Amino acid sequence: MNLLSIHLRKSLKLFRNYLKMYHFLFIETPSAKILLYKRRQNMTPYIHKVQYYETDKMGITHHSNYVRWMEEARIDYMEKIGWSYDRMEKEGTFSPVLAIDCKYKESTTFADDIIIHVFVKECGPVRMTLAYEMSKTANNHLVFSGTSQHCFLNKSGTPIRLNRDCPEFYQALQALIVNQENQ
Repeated sequence: MNLLSIHLRKSLKLFRNYLKMYHFLFIETPSAKILLYKRRQNMTPYIHKVQYYETDKMGITHHSNYVRWMEEARIDYMEKIGWSYDRMEKEGTFSPVLAIDCKYKESTTFADDIIIHVFVKECGPVRMTLAYEMSKTANNHLVFSGTSQHCFLNKSGTPIRLNRDCPEFYQALQALIVNQENQ
């Protein structure tokens, strides 16, 4: 064994330890190796600043805006895990919303910064449920929690099975569910 190969092995070991320390996860698929964050709390959350037009006459954020923020955060989350909506649609997969569940805990007002955590709650071959937690950055109070349920369709609008028709995406989502259970 030469000096270069010893150095490479040590470097690789240090790199693997670094990945473990920062909770990264490798997913190996037939066509690629994907590197993902392993834990939700290490995923950079989405931050939304409440705009004046999002408030009502009483100065409180109108309830309909939280659903919009869920979508903003969901799009951001999907990009961060490597599966932007652009990529999904180019690969022929669409993910419409089937259901939304909202629980309002505390009001927000103009100029509040809202930190939004998104995570995969459930994911089967046909449906996925994402969960959302929104908190004020000023006091870390939970202001909203909710879920959105999605199915998966092909370009013609026919339901698909992710595990069969888009296995890389399915594996990425499954890995995120596992890490949620480990928190």
